[in-house]
Formats: sequence, structure tokens, C-alpha cells
Amino acid sequence: ELSSLRVAQVSGGNASKLAKINVVRKSIARVNTVVNQTRKAQLRKFYAKKKFVPKDLRPKKTRALRRR
Repeated sequence: ELSSLRVAQVSGGNASKLAKINVVRKSIARVNTVVNQTRKAQLRKFYAKKKFVPKDLRPKKTRALRRR
């Protein structure tokens, strides 16, 4: 859908299609956010009791707090 709206944008489509681009982009972002959150939650559950935890799943904190 987004690609067809982009084609309409280049070819000088009407204003309603151009305004719809923003709505479609936001809805795609919402879906991607939910997918990434669920994937990260599953990974956290998988690595919960493991010795090694990937760096992106470790607590962020600050450098000083991580050193404590």
C-alpha cells in the first residue's frame, strides 16, 4: 500500500493520497513496535537463567552503576 502511495506522490497524485502516506507509515511503525517488543520479551525469558546474556538484553543503567 505504501509503495502505491509513493508512486502516486511522484506522479502528482491527489491530496488525499498524499495525506494517507503519513497514516500508513505510522501504522507500519506500530506493527513493527509490537513485533520487536514481543521478540525481545521472548529473548529475555529464554536468557533469564543463563550464564551468558547478550549485551542488548543486559540492564542499561550508567557506567558507574554497572561497575558496582
